[in-house]
Parts: sequence; structure tokens; C-alpha cells
Amino acid sequence: MKANWLAALVLGSAVAGNAWGDLRADVYSGWQIDLSGNISTVGLTHLGTFVDPQIDHWDNTQGYRWNPLGVDELYTVTWAGYLLVPADGVYEFRSVSDDGIQVFIGDQTVINNPGLQWYGEGLGSATLTAGAHALDVRFYENFTYDGVILQWKPPGATEWAIVPAGVLVTQVPEPGAVALALVGLAVAAGVSRRRQGDA
Repeated sequence: MKANWLAALVLGSAVAGNAWGDLRADVYSGWQIDLSGNISTVGLTHLGTFVDPQIDHWDNTQGYRWNPLGVDELYTVTWAGYLLVPADGVYEFRSVSDDGIQVFIGDQTVINNPGLQWYGEGLGSATLTAGAHALDVRFYENFTYDGVILQWKPPGATEWAIVPAGVLVTQVPEPGAVALALVGLAVAAGVSRRRQGDA
């Protein structure tokens, strides 16, 4: 499975180039939950923006400290962009975070785990069609340790993997580029499934 998504990442990066690859990440001072129970940045001070190829900021230890843009505690990070889905189906998602996280895909709340936690797990799934889907990820840190990862299991996958950079983009690219990237992802997935069946 790792080889499958590595191949997809290479193809997606080659097709996308730097024009629309990666996600936009914004960092804010402080954190808050609004009256709807959502992590919100309304009224918070914007500290800066960086380009993030993946949401992969935890090394699987309980004492990890991420510190985006040098901020150590009491901050919020949001990621905005699109998820390129290679095929129709049910996609499972998993987060590990310290502290809260929410993941929205299109109009669906896929992971809703906004509470204070020490590397807690959030799980969810979404039935998605092939193509580009708006992605909105919100994460905050209270005090001490901090980190976050976002993983998925595409249809047919049996193991969790970090959502690959090749399927995360800042804006919807030209239809031809999307089609080519999605074909590459689907081909890579088919090769991986055939290899698993031969094992």
C-alpha cells in the first residue's frame, strides 16, 4: 500500500507542479470553540501562513511538540484546499491530535474531535465521488505537548496511511490535470491490489 500511494504522490506532483499542489495552512494566536461546537478563528490574531504538503506533524511519541511557525502553546492552525479523490467509494479517515481537531470535506463533518486531549484519536468516514472536494481542517493546541496527523483508508486499503501530498491541493486545477492525476491514482491503486492478491 505504501508503494501504491508513493507512486500516486510522484505522479500527482509531476502533474500538479507547484501551481496548485499542497495545502494552505494559517496559524492564529489562541483557540476557541464557537456556539455550534466548532473550532473557530473569528477574532483571533493571524500570525502567518505556510504551505504544507501533508498534515503529518507527530512522531508517534507522547512527548512530541510541533510548534508551527515557532508558536509553542495556545494556537490554532487551519488547513484549506481540496482533496483529490481517485475513485468513487467510502473513504475512512483517522486523526491523532493534541489537542482538538475537526475535519470537513465538502458539507460533511468527517472528524469531530474538538476536545482537550493528549494525542487522542478521531475517526470518521465519507462517501465520496471521484474528483476534487473542498477540505477544511481545524486544529488547536492548549498547553504543553502538541502534534497532529491526518490519515485515510481509501476503498480497498487495509492499513492507515498519511493522506498523501499528491491528493492535497490549494485550488481546483484545470479539469484535464485533475483527470490525469486521478487516472494515475486509480492505476497505482489497482497495481497495489493486484500485488496484494498475488501475495
